[in-house]
Amino acid sequence: MRIGAEADSWHARINEGPLTPDEARAFNEWLAADPEHERQYRCGQMALREVLLMRGERDLEDLMRPTVYERINSALYDAGQWLQTQSAGRIARAGFVTAAVSSILLVSFFAVQLGFGPEQMRISAPASPAEPLYETKIAEIRDVTLSDGSIVTLGAASGVDVLFTQNERRVVLSEGEAFFQVEKDPDRPFIVVADNMLVRVLGTKFDVNLGAKAVGISVLEGRVEVIRPEGDSGVMRDSDIKHVLTAGQKVAAAKQGRVQPVETVDVENVAAWRRGELVWVDTPVRDIIADLNRYSPSKIVLANSEIGDLGYTLALQADDVSRGVRLLASSLGLEAKERPNGDIVLR
Repeated sequence: MRIGAEADSWHARINEGPLTPDEARAFNEWLAADPEHERQYRCGQMALREVLLMRGERDLEDLMRPTVYERINSALYDAGQWLQTQSAGRIARAGFVTAAVSSILLVSFFAVQLGFGPEQMRISAPASPAEPLYETKIAEIRDVTLSDGSIVTLGAASGVDVLFTQNERRVVLSEGEAFFQVEKDPDRPFIVVADNMLVRVLGTKFDVNLGAKAVGISVLEGRVEVIRPEGDSGVMRDSDIKHVLTAGQKVAAAKQGRVQPVETVDVENVAAWRRGELVWVDTPVRDIIADLNRYSPSKIVLANSEIGDLGYTLALQADDVSRGVRLLASSLGLEAKERPNGDIVLR
């Protein structure tokens, strides 16, 4: 009860306006004193979202954005990294939690000094799309520069739809694969929608692959949040953030199932297709075939669905898909036959 009352008191004070230096220092010390303090403070922010919902803000688009506290925490992630660098020895002994708390203390100070209040937590309704739908054909790779300066590299037979508002930058990956080089904008998070998954960043480089049965996300640089909204309340909760990935990490999220544990990935293999190389490491055969079909003039069909679940490692040039088909057939004991319509069946 005491901690909850203290958190409420801080919420009330912060919503009145910027803190004085002494108040900011006291707030930082309060956050650092006990992990429960931070949890209660975050719960208060989420409660405000519930209030907005009860006021009629039921659109998921309007309520998906993070709270001010979360926005500033992410926006000044680099500041937290700087803190770790400046006191590496001490933080290494105290553990990563200390570094995270230090980052939160700094971002909290900036948030209140900038005067963020509850009105900044409300989200305007999405405007009309500011960008057209971008698509590529089979075997085509294309760079698209968005209005904010971010670059989207579309893989073969892929498509994205872009919707930018004053509060967020949203891109929907409708098919295929795309690599994102996101320009930093602390006031407008960059969100990629792929099936039932969201990827939220402020400025980083990462790849999203819309596979046959799963969405794959891998990070080349920076940090991304992997989110799967649950329920239909229109409110994003902390539990919706399934993973936070950093450079050299990847995750697969089944379209009908759970989000898998985080795995490591060689950064050289992240979006290697941009330089004409197709690389899969312990990847389900069905996903390999789905990728090959985006580069092949002939549709490749796997007759045995059970084989599709097998993990397989393969590397080849994007202009030599036929070699990939031969390798799959020979190593898996399959036969490749061409149908009258030109389709290639592996059985």
